[in-house]
Amino acid sequence: MSATKHPSRRDVLALAGSAGGMGILGAACASSPPKAGCRRLFETMLLTGGEDRAAVAKQAGFAGMVTSVGTHLLPDRDEEEFAARLEKIASAPLPVRACNVFLSGSLRATGPRADHDAIERHAAKVFHRAGRAGVDRIVFGSASARALPEGFAQERAKDQFVALLRRLGPLAAAEGVRVVPENLNRGECNFLTRVEELVPIVAAVDHPAIRMTADLYHMAREEEDPEHLAAAIPWLAHLEIAEKAKRTVPGTAGDDFRPYFRVLCRHGWSGWLNVEAAGSDLAGYRRMFAFLDNQIEEASVMS
Repeated sequence: MSATKHPSRRDVLALAGSAGGMGILGAACASSPPKAGCRRLFETMLLTGGEDRAAVAKQAGFAGMVTSVGTHLLPDRDEEEFAARLEKIASAPLPVRACNVFLSGSLRATGPRADHDAIERHAAKVFHRAGRAGVDRIVFGSASARALPEGFAQERAKDQFVALLRRLGPLAAAEGVRVVPENLNRGECNFLTRVEELVPIVAAVDHPAIRMTADLYHMAREEEDPEHLAAAIPWLAHLEIAEKAKRTVPGTAGDDFRPYFRVLCRHGWSGWLNVEAAGSDLAGYRRMFAFLDNQIEEASVMS
């Protein structure tokens, strides 16, 4: 992804954390709460953002937050610091239900320098702290950790990724956590850029603590057929969403998500949706809920 045109995951976290201001309270009475349409398809609605967004997210109708492993679980800090972190977590307006940015680029999941032993040690600590902090799932994007050097075979990398997930499954299950790898796009990573590529990976692992994320933003960037979601249904626990051009909140540019929703409705899927988009305000999030409600209602009729 070009940093000058499309915000990265870390950019989105920063934007979500910095957006808002005095306009949030001023708009509170101008918008109505979200309707039930989103709840029919998405049993839990999450927002990616910093802790300072949690109060606004709660008022808008979100059920929880998503933030990074490093920020929330402090895997590089000692137990005393994490204990203090747990006290802060307990008083937050909304719980953090999922964490992303699982691995840094120094922990290689694929390629000639893959180090699954080091990742397993890191994961054991992350999953243990996630369980203590009430985090249900770890989103496994981590583009820099899984990107392939030129000439490294995709099939060999897929074998490596399956092997890694098979090691992570029992560790996650022991802590009541699930790992949900996601599709990325070629602007961010050159490995597992499509849902249709990720499905056989998760199916080969076939572990209850390993499910998958389908990111609709990345699907749109890749121009991937929404029908590919159908094969993902048995493994699909989690969706992420943002508009294609500028990774904005749904309803900002008016992107049509109905083709994706039709597939999900047709197969009776219900799960989590994370809004991973550049920050908005209370009125913007409530407009987003109404926008998604309308598209879901139309998609359910068309499915």
